Amino acid sequence: MLHAASPGSHRTQRRAHRRQVVPFAVVLALLGSLGSALVVVEPAEAATTSTNDVAAANATSQDFAGYQATSQSAITSASVKFTVPAVQCGPNDIDDVELFGSFVGVLPGFGEAAVLAECGGNPIEPLYYGLIGETYPASFTPRPGDAVRTTVSMSKTANVARLDDLTQGLSESSSFATPQGPAVAYDGVSSALCVSIGCGVSYPAPNFGKVRMFDAKLNGVTPRTAGATAVNLLVQNATFAVATRELNAAGNAWTEVWKNI
Repeated sequence: MLHAASPGSHRTQRRAHRRQVVPFAVVLALLGSLGSALVVVEPAEAATTSTNDVAAANATSQDFAGYQATSQSAITSASVKFTVPAVQCGPNDIDDVELFGSFVGVLPGFGEAAVLAECGGNPIEPLYYGLIGETYPASFTPRPGDAVRTTVSMSKTANVARLDDLTQGLSESSSFATPQGPAVAYDGVSSALCVSIGCGVSYPAPNFGKVRMFDAKLNGVTPRTAGATAVNLLVQNATFAVATRELNAAGNAWTEVWKNI
């Protein structure tokens, strides 16, 4: 997660917000009643992935998997759609975390729009949060199976993060502060509370299987047009990795795959 706050302060904020989270059993019951819920389907022209789910020629990060692009100024943006995956939490997975969404910024100030999944509670179960801005929790709770869109943009006049839950029909945005300078934008999955280009504080990430990212844009164009780099998440001494697959024919969609190693 790209932001300047320390991991401890962010965890405190998330734990304070946890009292508002819908218990997972209730989430499942709600999902069972959503027979007419909106489902966002990737456009047909964007669904032409390799039948082999081929891996891209990737760089490696200790806390991020996805597609990353850089900008020579602090004018940048990232957006993507996906369906919130149902993560699997084992009895020893307490505080394992994972973020799905869009991230942009210039150190030391970064912003994100993301869905965070964490293993917590007693007994341990998946807990979900929406995050917008730097460390600000959304007022609503994204649920497994919800179609969402995450958007983050930085300009000379405004820095804005927005989370849209298209299934629940809910959205929220927040502004965030960043310095000027060359910026990084990416769409994908993170396992870090303070991400990559500065702090690199990564945590175990619960198994989410596969998640399809589509309708992605980096700096206003498709990841392919932006010349984005494909990145795999591989944390040192960890027992998992997240692999980034090839872009589709349209250059705006791909699959992230959780792997045991």
